[in-house]
Formats: sequence, structure tokens, C-alpha cells
Amino acid sequence: RDACSNHQILKGYVEKTRDEFKTELETTQSQLEETKQSLHQAHDKIKGILNQNQESSYEIETLKVKVSDFNLFQDYVTEEFDKNTARLRNVREDMRSHDQDQRELIQKEVEELNGTFNSNRKKV
Repeated sequence: RDACSNHQILKGYVEKTRDEFKTELETTQSQLEETKQSLHQAHDKIKGILNQNQESSYEIETLKVKVSDFNLFQDYVTEEFDKNTARLRNVREDMRSHDQDQRELIQKEVEELNGTFNSNRKKV
């Protein structure tokens, strides 16, 4: 009878331990599934961030090219401006020189005309 009673006690203990183990196993499996889903969500977020970083890197490279192109254009415009400024300076100098030459020619003509007029006056 004691053996049978001990057997029943042992059987109850084994069933209780098995149920506790089964519950713990189910809880652990549930926690693993939640962790797995969290990892998938984190992985998706990381992929999204990496894609954004890649897009940002592409945009940065595009902006660098645009800045470089702008700098080249600005250099070209500055060079052309400097050339045109030099041309304008030369044209102004040429005009002054031309004006001076014209004045001298007119002055000579006036002097000649005065000389002719004075010599004609003396003849009269």
C-alpha cells in the first residue's frame, strides 16, 4: 500500500513537473517568437535607414557635382568678365587716343586755316 501511495505521489509530482515544464516551454517559445518579430522589425528599420543613407549619399554626390559645375561656371564667368573689362579698358584708351589724334588734326587744320586767312588778309 505504501508503494502504491508513493507511486501515486511520485506520479502526481511527475505530472505537475511536466505541466510546469510544458508551461515554461510554451512561455519561452512565445518569448522567442516575440523576439524574432522584434528582430525582423529592427532589421527592416535598419534596412530603411541604410537605404536613406544611400539615397542621402547619392544626393550629396549629386550636390558635389553641381557645386563643382557651378564653380567651373563661376570661374568661366569671372574670366570672361575680366577679359571684357580689359577689352573695355583698351577701347576707352583707343577712344582717348583717337580723340587726342582728332584734336591734334583739328588744331593743325585750324592753325593752317588761320595762317591762310592771315596771309590772305595781308595780301588784301
